[in-house]
Amino acid sequence: RMDGVLVSALTTPDTAVYERLGRSPRDLPPAEFEKWICTPFVSSIAYEIGNALAGSEAFPIRRVADSEGKILGKIGWLMAMMALIATVGAALTVTSALMTGVVERRAEIGLMKALGAEDAQVVGLFLGEAVVIGLLGGLAGALGGLTLSRVITMSVFGTPGSMKPLSVLIGVAAAMAIALAGCAIPARGIARVRPVEALRG
Repeated sequence: RMDGVLVSALTTPDTAVYERLGRSPRDLPPAEFEKWICTPFVSSIAYEIGNALAGSEAFPIRRVADSEGKILGKIGWLMAMMALIATVGAALTVTSALMTGVVERRAEIGLMKALGAEDAQVVGLFLGEAVVIGLLGGLAGALGGLTLSRVITMSVFGTPGSMKPLSVLIGVAAAMAIALAGCAIPARGIARVRPVEALRG
């Protein structure tokens, strides 16, 4: 005979709408009850378990659920700060790399302009390079983020968690946007290159 079983489940935090002090879920209006029972709240899962097992009483351990929610919230803020720092660092890195390319290829830029190339055409070449950098960096970052998120969720919550494909696309798109934003300063440097001075050295 068992007197207790601990159940761990992936849940959605209870919102204030469904925190009914002293009110039974059966007292909810049908539409609200259906929405509540179909959402993986801690309370709704406990209610379902109690109905599925005859003679049992299921109740959430609020202290554990709340502590896990707080840990998840702190991890979320930490990841947001890390993402912000990484975004600034990536933009500065792209800008530095492209500015170095402008300086190293100053003679080539001057020759292209002397042969009739417009500033927009020369900038387009550097933008294409930035797109490639952003695409490769975004894919590498998305794969690294997938691996890191699984490691963190396994170590903290004991479950590998899940990742939506849309988040990978958003990560790649953000990386390309950062790379293109980093072209702003190098583009101004390209516009300032004068063919005569660049070819003269």
